[in-house]
Amino acid sequence: MKPLSLSLRNPTPLRIDMRPFTADALKGKRQRDIKTLPVYLGNQAFEAGEIFSITGSDVQQIRIDPAGGKLDYIGSAMSCGEVIVEGDAGMRAGELMRGGCLRITGNSGVYSGAGMTAGRLLIEANSGDFLGAALPGEKQGMAGGEIIVRGNSGDRTGDRLRRGVIIVQGNAGDYCGSRLTAGTIAIAGQCGILTGFNMKRGTLLMTQQPRSMPVTFGDNGEQTLPFMALLLRELNTVCKAFSEIRAGQPVQRYLGDRACKGLGEILILNTE
Repeated sequence: MKPLSLSLRNPTPLRIDMRPFTADALKGKRQRDIKTLPVYLGNQAFEAGEIFSITGSDVQQIRIDPAGGKLDYIGSAMSCGEVIVEGDAGMRAGELMRGGCLRITGNSGVYSGAGMTAGRLLIEANSGDFLGAALPGEKQGMAGGEIIVRGNSGDRTGDRLRRGVIIVQGNAGDYCGSRLTAGTIAIAGQCGILTGFNMKRGTLLMTQQPRSMPVTFGDNGEQTLPFMALLLRELNTVCKAFSEIRAGQPVQRYLGDRACKGLGEILILNTE
């Protein structure tokens, strides 16, 4: 079977809710059934066939042409299959993912991967604020899985992260790892101000000093940590920026945030 492919018939200034288009939601449906699904364009419901040109029928492989990032909730709550977005995605792409793979060849909007528990989210360009964070009103952010960003991420990357791995090959914005309770965030570029704000546990790994971190972090000096060999081996498979770091190389270690009795760590790798 050919992959299920969706392409917008006409450009629109309104946002489109893409939650109906996952392997879970489309299980057992034929192409003619998919074309009659209700899809919200703004606050009005239309049949999917009125908004999209739809070809193919394999719902385990979905291809989407997003036309300018107006498509929101792509891959929301998906647990299996593969979704590929050719271009930009809107807000909350991959939120609450439970498995499968979502690949975005362009940029993604705010709250990408928010609350996900499993699976892989790959963003080939840049992500918006609150990557892998807690959704509004929730106390827990990403709780499993893997997010890889080839470009830069916005502010509050990994806010309230509970478990899982976030890898950013470029720069991260302000408050990276804020309110982190567990999990790992690796930033190959520069981090903004107040990195690790209110961090309780978990690991922030970076190749250079952030612009600032809370004064309530304590400098633990240069250390050699045995687990770094395993972590770097995993990172090297997806991020070339860490490939020059040799196993057993010391890191500068900071512990905090002591303002909230934090036991987290910020590790600075020396790439020179």
